[in-house]
Amino acid sequence: MNTRNLDLAAPSVEGVLDGELDPNSVPEAGANVHVLEVSTDWADETLTVYLRDDADTVLFFIERLLGPHGRPVTVQIPKDILVDNTGKDVTVSYSVTNVGDSHPMSFTLAEGFSGVVEFDLSPHNYLVAYTNSQARPPEELPAFTRMQRVLPGATGYGSSDETIARVDHLGIVTALSNGAVSITASGAPSGPSSYQLTIKGIDELHVLSSAADWSGADRLCRDTGLTLPSVADFARLKVFYPLPIGFYLNLPDYPVWGTVIGAGTANTYDLNSGAAEGMDITSLLQVVGVLHG
Repeated sequence: MNTRNLDLAAPSVEGVLDGELDPNSVPEAGANVHVLEVSTDWADETLTVYLRDDADTVLFFIERLLGPHGRPVTVQIPKDILVDNTGKDVTVSYSVTNVGDSHPMSFTLAEGFSGVVEFDLSPHNYLVAYTNSQARPPEELPAFTRMQRVLPGATGYGSSDETIARVDHLGIVTALSNGAVSITASGAPSGPSSYQLTIKGIDELHVLSSAADWSGADRLCRDTGLTLPSVADFARLKVFYPLPIGFYLNLPDYPVWGTVIGAGTANTYDLNSGAAEGMDITSLLQVVGVLHG
């Protein structure tokens, strides 16, 4: 056959929805590509299926020798090829020797619900208090602590660790502390699906001791990889926690140490009244330390 036909029907690719394919949702065996219209006249010709990017670079191809049956042909594009090209606009097409080329099927290799997500709160200068190594976020959480990621058709969502993040029935996640958590959607026709969420960028104010002089407080902070809070740290704590902060955290009603002033004095801060003043460094006060996320 010597006549070249440039109008062969486009292939179909399983898993493409609304012009997108999530590589992480592809089976380990690969994405099925179906060539549905196969002529008996193509016997002994070679079918070649191509995956190309938007620059027409061939990312993958696979060849099959056709028989006389005229039945649809299915081949697989390896999952790792798709994962490695996440974010690209691609086409899948095929050619048949001595026959012609197909129309392309175009779509985006876009990460869908599954995958790895990073939620970075560092631009917000957010500070969360910790007692007994457990986060005690404010009762009223800022809007910037929330993000949404949905799976079409899902009827519910769950978090693997609600001390790090909680999620509601709409897929809205609220970040509570730094850490890694798995968010799972259920009830969708496609079945359950999860994504791995890492929350970072939250500065932490840890309660370390109920009584120490300033030197002891400084040493305790350094030993735990923390720093004594500055006046600015105390000011931003009040942005997120209304007074009385100490009562909310179930702390004793006396001040905490801050940074040194000099001449035997250091800054202190009353977490209930909000008062800041310099005190003699030999005083016994509470110790808190800051960890920058």
